Amino acid sequence: MDRQVSNNKRQREAAMGDWPKMPGQFPGARSVPPLVQTSRVQWPDVRLAENISKAPASPTANPEVEEFRKWRSGIDKSLGDIHLKLDHLLSETQEFRAMEAHYKNLQENTPMGTNLSNSCHRLDLHQQTIVETVQKLETTMKQVDDLTHEVTHLKDGSEFTVSFRSSGRK
Repeated sequence: MDRQVSNNKRQREAAMGDWPKMPGQFPGARSVPPLVQTSRVQWPDVRLAENISKAPASPTANPEVEEFRKWRSGIDKSLGDIHLKLDHLLSETQEFRAMEAHYKNLQENTPMGTNLSNSCHRLDLHQQTIVETVQKLETTMKQVDDLTHEVTHLKDGSEFTVSFRSSGRK
């Protein structure tokens, strides 16, 4: 039950011929001579190009060209200044966004149900209360120390007078 290959396929295979052996060759194509033959081209010697210095610019330049160069250097300087200002503005914006994110985080609730800014305010009040209590305790300790010192010096008589001055809130 072999099928016979159609005549068209055989004709196409015969027309194709061999595949190209070199890049650029196609079956049935005629050869085209290259436009430029590299063997005849005189390439400059690179070593000589290094030794040749460029000719200095002519001292008599066109005034319009000089005016254009000055204008362009002014524009370049202005662009540089604008670039620096934009960089500064970008860094300031990034710092502001970081602060904004920090304060946004302060508005979040703590596990106890209060928001962080309120908690910070309460902590500040507690710290202030603790500092005031320590100052009062220091004053009281000084008074006790003074009284102890007075009692040790008053050994002569059996009676002595002790006075307290209240410096706290009423």
